[in-house]
Amino acid sequence: MNAYEKIAKILRADKDYVLGLEKRFAGVTGKTFIMEAIVQENEELMKDRLLRLGATENADAKEIYKALIAKIESDDRLIFRALGNPNFKAVGDCQRIAEAAKKIVSPPRGFFLKLEKAREFLMKEPPRRVMEFLGYRTVETMLQKEDLLEVYSALRFVEGSEWLNGVFFKQYEALKPEDFEEREIQVRALSEKWSEESEKFVAKKRHNISHLKELGVVFVIPALLGISGELLRMFSGSITVVGRSAIFGER
Repeated sequence: MNAYEKIAKILRADKDYVLGLEKRFAGVTGKTFIMEAIVQENEELMKDRLLRLGATENADAKEIYKALIAKIESDDRLIFRALGNPNFKAVGDCQRIAEAAKKIVSPPRGFFLKLEKAREFLMKEPPRRVMEFLGYRTVETMLQKEDLLEVYSALRFVEGSEWLNGVFFKQYEALKPEDFEEREIQVRALSEKWSEESEKFVAKKRHNISHLKELGVVFVIPALLGISGELLRMFSGSITVVGRSAIFGER
């Protein structure tokens, strides 16, 4: 198999198209055997990575899968001990995981929706399902007794997407620059009262970490998914979402 055919197979692209690219590169740069060099470098990198995993050079998919799972579980145990053997269903432990992720990313302050404006949106379009779940008749009482950022987090999995997109988020269309302020990104592990309501959200998304990009909040739903590398998934996911939130908060 020629080099361009190998690259086409890896990319699942038409081999004639890749061959055409090779000819164009050669015409522009004056260099030949570009694809051969790429294939050789790729094979050397693959050999190195397989060696690190403890797999053989000619390992099949099953062997590579087993090696990857073993590596994930090994790294997961290291992080588990480093973070003090956390309980994934305990709010305090999930908060500690999220805060450790934030410390690693060290995100800059960003520009996010003012909390006063966030309250105003709830006043104008009351989240009826959230209020019913919490046992409140008025938004005013709910905001006096509940954490604003937890309420906003709960909107994602308690209120339906039809109401969120068709009603509540429509208010965002009238936002102005002065409706935002500079502040730090916050991480929150949601309290136990949301556990039952958030189960469907976690089952559907296959993860328990999300963010409110307009508010600069990363929230974690304490949950055990029962998969290999549970903590590695949660920790790396928190790092990713904190970093993503920082990008959204840029000027």
